[in-house]
Amino acid sequence: MTDYREPDIERLLAAFARKKHDRTPNLEHAIKAPTLQHVMGRKPDVEGFWEAHGPAELIEMTKATGARPDMATSPRMSLPDQVELCQRTGMDAVILRRNYVGTSRRLDFGWLRDSEDLDKIEPPPPPEAAVARIRECLPLVSGTGIGIGWLSDVFLTAIYDAMGLDHFCYALADNPDFVLSLMDRFAEAAVALSETLSEQPIAFYYWQDDLAGNAGPLVSPAWLRMHWMPRVRRIVAPIRARGIPMIFHCCGKVDKVIPMAIELGFLAVNPIQPNCNDIYQIKRDYGDAVCLIGNMDIAGCLAFGSVDDVVRETQEHIDRLGADGGYVVASSHSVSEAVRPENYVAMIETAHTYYQDGLQ
Repeated sequence: MTDYREPDIERLLAAFARKKHDRTPNLEHAIKAPTLQHVMGRKPDVEGFWEAHGPAELIEMTKATGARPDMATSPRMSLPDQVELCQRTGMDAVILRRNYVGTSRRLDFGWLRDSEDLDKIEPPPPPEAAVARIRECLPLVSGTGIGIGWLSDVFLTAIYDAMGLDHFCYALADNPDFVLSLMDRFAEAAVALSETLSEQPIAFYYWQDDLAGNAGPLVSPAWLRMHWMPRVRRIVAPIRARGIPMIFHCCGKVDKVIPMAIELGFLAVNPIQPNCNDIYQIKRDYGDAVCLIGNMDIAGCLAFGSVDDVVRETQEHIDRLGADGGYVVASSHSVSEAVRPENYVAMIETAHTYYQDGLQ
């Protein structure tokens, strides 16, 4: 008898292709304490893995080391524990990652102001490190139904964080060549990584760049089309050439961003925050071209609702968004410290057990 709680990477890939499978998938790129510890039944084996620590622990770690634990390289929960997390939660993929933002030691935004600060940028980890991580994971997922996804570098986000958002916006007018040179520098590192990843047995490629706030894109869509899209197109070209599905993560109001993501070849978008997006309208506008992931409110039902509230909202999302298979149950960003563990469990158990007509 089929156990619908078991991971199955084909289920997730079917959703990306907007096809029905056995049930609606669930996926999170980050689950933080205390929910992580709740579903694991313990604190996982960690190597500086920030999701395993509560806010007070993170503050102490930051004071002790002088850097956020997640600033330079991939947050690392041990791979056996990541596989166990998928098995406990029915997630269909382990998501490995590299989160290169140019520095590992500076906490303040705005550390990169002009060309005199370029020597502060540290080189990215070599692509070979990603290969080693994937190769280490492969035997652990063999025979489990779990796939491997790769979550890749932020790009424009890393630049405006490094410059400070206000200074970045002024520089777009006052020193545009400097901004574009930074974009080229980060894009070069990202292209080298994607070329390497395209040759690895990953199930999907997960690209994140926060282009929008709650009111819409942080810079004009015209500027994004002129300067951001060509660089991203280069970055994802090796992945697309191998036919590897791609997810695009962008926070904020994304109605003007989604068309660009579709043009770039992304098959799925997340997290579609409910405070600034109407996911049902997005489904009507773009649902024939892209799978939607997320929208379960971490500032609403997941943090403050009852288990019954979460069950009802999850069922509504599945009913209204997953009729064609093109929806993945997930939080509206990540499972943050504010989420009630029992509410997260109710959400994923609903995904595991609630079937639409035609999926049974």
